[in-house]
Amino acid sequence: MELQYTKLQQETADLQQTFELLAAELAGAARQIVNPGMCPPESLAGRISEARQQFEAVRAEVHGLAEGMMVQPLPALDELADLGSLQRLLESAAAAENNRRGATEEQTAALAVLARILTIAHREKKEFAPLAECHAATGELRDAIAGTAWPERHPDAAALVAGTHPLNSLLTLLDQADDLDEEQWVAQEDAVAALFGRTLVVAASRGKLEFSAGAAPVAEAEEPAVPEPAVAEVAPVPAAAAESEPVEEVPAPEAAAVEQEPEPVAAVEPEPVATAEPEPEPTAEPEPVAVATEPEPERAHEADLVAFAEAVAAEAEPIPVAAAQSLPEPAAEAPEPLVISMADAAPEQPPARVAEAAASAELPAFPDMRIGPAPAEGDDSRRTSPTDPQRPQRWGFWRGSR
Repeated sequence: MELQYTKLQQETADLQQTFELLAAELAGAARQIVNPGMCPPESLAGRISEARQQFEAVRAEVHGLAEGMMVQPLPALDELADLGSLQRLLESAAAAENNRRGATEEQTAALAVLARILTIAHREKKEFAPLAECHAATGELRDAIAGTAWPERHPDAAALVAGTHPLNSLLTLLDQADDLDEEQWVAQEDAVAALFGRTLVVAASRGKLEFSAGAAPVAEAEEPAVPEPAVAEVAPVPAAAAESEPVEEVPAPEAAAVEQEPEPVAAVEPEPVATAEPEPEPTAEPEPVAVATEPEPERAHEADLVAFAEAVAAEAEPIPVAAAQSLPEPAAEAPEPLVISMADAAPEQPPARVAEAAASAELPAFPDMRIGPAPAEGDDSRRTSPTDPQRPQRWGFWRGSR
């Protein structure tokens, strides 16, 4: 917002320039009157009248501004007969206007701080006595500051704007809790406790307080109450209009319903497509088929073996029949290989005989006896020694050699 005195300063400067030009013209007319003896022109009188009217207009505006700014002492309008006195009064009015503007801004800022404090609420309790006391004191201070008219200023307004008021300390605890050191924190707590008690300080320190629009003051709550009846009055008007034109409203939901129908249909179509894909998955039956086919080759192999055994048996049957008819004796030659196997098992018998002979003979032991090399073929010198540890082996060797 532009200040009034700035405009008057420009008008005063223009008035001074007008006076200077008029003074120069009057000086020239005076010289012409003296030396050549010429009469001044009639236009000069008109310009003098215009300058006078301009001066009177600026003088009235400056005097009115000074009166509005409560400049003291305020001279009378007739006393402002020259441009110098007019400029001095304008300077006083400008200073007063700047002061009023500063006071207004200070008042607005202080009320904004108080409005924030009135929005503080407890997180857990709707009714918190220390906070209610703080709100009551804040509301009283807000009304006092708002009711202070310029040129007077409320003493707490400057402190609220500067941030030195105890209420500012409460805001600092909530807004700048992480930025404060220990000393600053204690100082802010002491300032709040001195005004509202330790309970409110503890609640702020524990984070139980927060800013909420629901805790607005009563003065702010009265403002939204005004538009409520206005909305109620407007509501029946569109209702009547809706009754007069029901046809337009009926197709609207039908169209909306029709538009909504293709959406679920489009959503249903991909669902069977997704279910059709897992159908080939249950066809993964080659695994049991492969497992079932594994024993089949074994059974086939067993069947082949059985068939082969039957074929061998069928081929072997006529051979013994023909042999029995022609040569019954050669069948006894089959045990000959059994005799060879008996010879292989013969070495098991000599150890039993040696044990019986050793038990009956009671021969002395020969500790110095050492196992020597096997006797040569046909050597029976050690054959009769019952204590020979290698006698069974030698026996088998000898018998086998014979």
